[in-house]
Amino acid sequence: MDPIPFFERLVADAPPTLRSVALGGGDPVCAACGLRGGDRADFRELGVAGSSGAVVCRLCALGWTAAWEPARVRLALIPEWDQGVLNALVIRWAVHKPPSATGGSAVMAGHAVLASRLLEALHRRAEATHREWPITASTALLRQTLRAMPVNARAPVLAELAGLRYLPEPADRGWMDFFHRRRLRGLTGSP
Repeated sequence: MDPIPFFERLVADAPPTLRSVALGGGDPVCAACGLRGGDRADFRELGVAGSSGAVVCRLCALGWTAAWEPARVRLALIPEWDQGVLNALVIRWAVHKPPSATGGSAVMAGHAVLASRLLEALHRRAEATHREWPITASTALLRQTLRAMPVNARAPVLAELAGLRYLPEPADRGWMDFFHRRRLRGLTGSP
């Protein structure tokens, strides 16, 4: 689905065209992470060469718009997962119902606690990444730095940052609303 790597999107001259998903058909399914169902407003259609017409969820769309929305994203070195898998896990963990909303079963309480701890661990990785590579503190700063470098000088930097992934900023109201809508509908993620 994604022929344009994250770093190429990050240094693009302009943000991509993202359109609302057309009405009709079945429930939308994200081509990147497999997220399905929910509000059509939580999905976007890519109007980008090579991906034109592909439908992605808002979290996967962030990979296309991160350079233009730096306050909505954190960068973290997480080379063990590809971005689509990471997004599916983040959505599942962020949406997982807290025990009070599920009747308080011990199993559900354990799952909710584990999900919360896993998300916290990812955000600690983002903090560690920012300390190790200060240019990753913001997608805007990383974009400016990469664009200022001669193209042939970027290769060693990009090799060092190959495992860089993005996470949704946990304090962003838009992300809180996205996860809350899915939680209310019992939509935890991909099948």
